[in-house]
Amino acid sequence: MNNENNEKKWWQPAMKLFGELTAWVAGPIIVAVFVGDWLDERYNKSPWIFLISIGIAFIITNIAVVKKSIQAMNEISSNSKKTEKNKK
Repeated sequence: MNNENNEKKWWQPAMKLFGELTAWVAGPIIVAVFVGDWLDERYNKSPWIFLISIGIAFIITNIAVVKKSIQAMNEISSNSKKTEKNKK
């Protein structure tokens, strides 16, 4: 039964990582679109504040995706080392 549970759940870490990365890609861009548009209308600077906010969101997204990817690679590496030790 325990082995069956492990086989069914092999995909869960991948889906968790997919969800986190998707949120880091979509979240800042969506916020930047609305905030940039609102600030452009408020200060009558169209499209400059909008473009700057999109640029900032792009930088935030890239930094977050790289950090998450490095964490995931380190986790996968440590899990594979544990698996190799258990096989010996």
